[in-house]
Amino acid sequence: VVDPSSIDIIPAAAVTSLTFRPAAGQENNGIVGAGARCEFSGVGCTLRLMKSGLTALSQIVFEDLEFRGAPSGGPTLFQCEDADGPVAFRRCILINRDTGAGAGEFIFFAWVGGAVTNLSFTNNMLFNPTGKNASIGLKIEDGGGALGTETWSIDNNTVYGFTDVGIFGDNTFGSGATLNVRNNISVANGLPGGDYNVYSPTAFSDNLSSDATGTAGLTSKPAVDQFKDATRTIAAVDMHLKAGADAIDVGANLGTTNDVNLDIAQYDRTAGTWDLGAGELSSGPVAITKSFTDGIKAEESFLKNTNNIFDD
Repeated sequence: VVDPSSIDIIPAAAVTSLTFRPAAGQENNGIVGAGARCEFSGVGCTLRLMKSGLTALSQIVFEDLEFRGAPSGGPTLFQCEDADGPVAFRRCILINRDTGAGAGEFIFFAWVGGAVTNLSFTNNMLFNPTGKNASIGLKIEDGGGALGTETWSIDNNTVYGFTDVGIFGDNTFGSGATLNVRNNISVANGLPGGDYNVYSPTAFSDNLSSDATGTAGLTSKPAVDQFKDATRTIAAVDMHLKAGADAIDVGANLGTTNDVNLDIAQYDRTAGTWDLGAGELSSGPVAITKSFTDGIKAEESFLKNTNNIFDD
């Protein structure tokens, strides 16, 4: 879908749950341009989620889609400023296409008059191929009206090439609030913020950066050493991990809540040690097919050996 205007999602009063996902077989699987996508063509186009005073929304989910921002007029693609929750954004590819100068956020979650109760932003790829000035990849901040019991999880994402902060987070919603930033790759993001700028996180762990803002032992790791193709163009980039990447097998097991265990190709990370970022090195249908095939071969071998024993 190529849309020349902004899209506002304002659920009707009777709606308690919304899920936006592609038809079967049209998932992106972590490959730019391979799946269903929404591309904005008009100046300053955004995608906004607004509850418009509703309190009955129990779940809002975006998954397995690709979004491309407008070519000019402001970098913000997704805004969520007064939505209820939980909100889940998972296994999506989000690409900034704005080439103009100016400050702004690409993905922006902020709340006014009551914070969303739960935010899960997991296994997504954020990419800026353009050199947009002063753009932030993912920004989460308090807009006022804290509940004090909110939980936000920013886990296993890949953020690449933004000219300001890669991941910015501000945990000031309330004394009982939780902000987890874990297992992310944020690389080649610019000054002054760098790859991470996270205030008062509950957990900031196992995060890889190309500067000094990541977790100890996972800093100063350039993008070229992580990705199969670090070329900063939509046509060439491949943000899957390559063999020998620093991000392999150094992540924490974060469980299964909100599908955090399913990487961008829906490969279950719990089968082994977790990698950082949106994709496991062995992810996707090839790995699943190989495991299935190996199992069949092993069973055939066992039956042959058993028959030989009985024959003898």
